[in-house]
Formats: sequence, structure tokens, C-alpha cells
Amino acid sequence: MKTKILILLIIILFCGNLRVSAGTEHYLPAENNSRAAVSQSEEIRCSNCNNYISGKKYYYENNPRCGSCYAKITREKLGKNQKPSASQIRDMLKQTQNYDVNCKGCGRKIKNNEYYILSDNRKYCENCQKKMTNTISSQCISCKRTIKGTYYKMSDGTRCCETCYKSLPHCSNCNNVVTKDTIQQDQDYKLCKNCAKTAINDFNSLMGVWMDVKKSIKQNTRIEVVFDENNLALETKAIIKKSGEPNREGYSVSKRITTTANGIKTHRDIYNIYTQKGLPYTRMFAVLCHEYAHVFLYRENFENAQNQEKIFAEGFAEWLAYKCCLGENLTKEAAKIKNSKNPVYGEGIRKMLRLEQKLGGTQAVIDYAKTNKNFPQGI
Repeated sequence: MKTKILILLIIILFCGNLRVSAGTEHYLPAENNSRAAVSQSEEIRCSNCNNYISGKKYYYENNPRCGSCYAKITREKLGKNQKPSASQIRDMLKQTQNYDVNCKGCGRKIKNNEYYILSDNRKYCENCQKKMTNTISSQCISCKRTIKGTYYKMSDGTRCCETCYKSLPHCSNCNNVVTKDTIQQDQDYKLCKNCAKTAINDFNSLMGVWMDVKKSIKQNTRIEVVFDENNLALETKAIIKKSGEPNREGYSVSKRITTTANGIKTHRDIYNIYTQKGLPYTRMFAVLCHEYAHVFLYRENFENAQNQEKIFAEGFAEWLAYKCCLGENLTKEAAKIKNSKNPVYGEGIRKMLRLEQKLGGTQAVIDYAKTNKNFPQGI
């Protein structure tokens, strides 16, 4: 019995050694693999600061970056409130980790753990990133807040919230909100930096525009311009307002002086054109075209022009300016003329365009305006 127990103990001890030995044989290769993995990890350095990367790894332009260098690049590239462009979004880091990442937009887990980090330093899936880009594009140009509700679209495509639009100054030409670099041309006339670049502030510049106007009128309407250029003048906004309408940017004066000698009456007509100082080139071009249209009607038929209905006379002047702006590819100015909400100027140009369509051309409208005082019925 004692012999059997001794044999059993020897067998148990022998098997235990085998298990330990087997465990040792299995453990050593695993330990070597672990060391190899650590060594491989230590070889990854940040391509910017050259330090070993520990923890999260970021890639920018296919180069590894540590967290600090990536954060710096993000701040420099985008800024706090700046809208990311399409190219910037493509260059944004796609970060891959071994754990799940939830989108800050929709809250769902991001597929393949690949996400976009926008200028708010939050992580978004591809769909929410696109939505966020559209949201950022609807930020107010002034306060930078996301616009909710009513907004005003500027001529350059940017948007302004209702609060900023009502509280900030506006460019007197393009009506854009002026957030900075306001150019004070006159007491009641402000220009944004862009419109101020072509402002006409002296007589020599005015003459340059007038030469372009003469050439354009002849090319687009076949009207030969006859006018004494010494009767052109630049005036301040305050003086222009005194001529009548507060929103005027120019006006013309046509006078007929009648003298009698030996029972014979003779007439001498005097024509003057006054324009507002500081108007940008495109606006000055349109105003000069408009005012010369009045001079033309008086020169052709003084008595008839004196008795024309205001909407007809102003409609013809706006029509001539519109035709010249289109001919010179000043499409924005032409659209401003055509889409005017003024009940006299705006409605007048639209009636004149309908008349042109009915009569069949430019020359027919000119001939009609020289001998008539108002639009025909049905226009």
C-alpha cells in the first residue's frame, strides 16, 4: 500500500513538472512578441517635433503627429470661428483608435472610428461634417453666430442676421453691411472698402466715365451724344438732396431762353448735368446715362418733354441706362435698375421694356419717346 502511494506521488510530481514546463514553453514566445510590439511602437515619432508618440496617434497629410502638434495645426489652419473650406476638410485628420467614437452631431458610433474634427474641436461623422459645413456657411458675417430665423443676403453671397443688419452701417452703393473699413464719402454717404476703390471724386475722373458713357450710348442705342462737357459737375450729397428727391444721385436741368428781336423769336437751350461726388464707377456710369436721356428728350422735342408724365420720362431714362449697362456687361448694375422697387423709376423701366417688346426694338422706343407724353394703354 505504501508502495502504491509513493508511486502515485511520483507520478503527480512528474506531471506537474510537465505542466510547468509546458506553460513555460508557451509563455516565453508570448513575452518575446510583447517586447517586439513595444519596440515597434517606440519607433513612431512625430513628424513635427520628432518626439516618440505615446497614446493617441494623429495623421496630417499622411504624416504621424502627436496630440500637441496636431492641436496646434488645427488652431492655425482653421481658427476659432473660421469656416473650413473643402480642401481643408479633406486635409483634416482622420483619427483611428481601438475604441468606439461617438459623433457629436448625431450621437451615433462612427464607422471605422474615422471622424472629422472641425473648428470647434469636436468629432463628427462624414454626414454631420457636411451638415456642419453648411451651418457654418450660414453664420452672420458680423457676429459670427449661426443665423436662426430672418437673415439678409449680401451681394457677395454672405449673410447677416436681422439684429446686426439693423444696427450696423450699410454701404450706400451695394447696401452690404459694413463691419469695418467704412469710407465716409459725405455726411450721408458711406461706402464699403470695395466700392470705395472706384469712387469718382474729381472732375478728371468724371470725364473718364463720361467718355465711356458717350461711346456706350452710341453703340447700344445709336444716339449721337451732343452735350457741352463744361456743363458737367460733381456735387455733394447734401446739394443733390436739395434738388428735390432725397434719394437722388444726380439730376439734369434743361432751360430754354427765348429772345425776341425785330419780331422774331429765337430760342437758346442750356443743359446741365449734376452728379453726386463719390459714386463708384458703375453707379456713376448708370447715373450719367440716365441724366443724358433727359437731355436727349429735351433736345429732340423741348415742348413735348416738358409735358411728359414723370413715370414715362423716368422710365425712358432708366431704360437707356439699363441698355447701356447690359451692353458694357455691368450686369449687377443693370439688375439693380430693372428690379428697383421705386414706384416711378422701377415701374417706369419695366413698362418701357414691355413697350420695347410691343413695338419691336430699340429704335422704335426712341422714336415713340420723342413724340409721346405717356405709355399707351395696356402697357
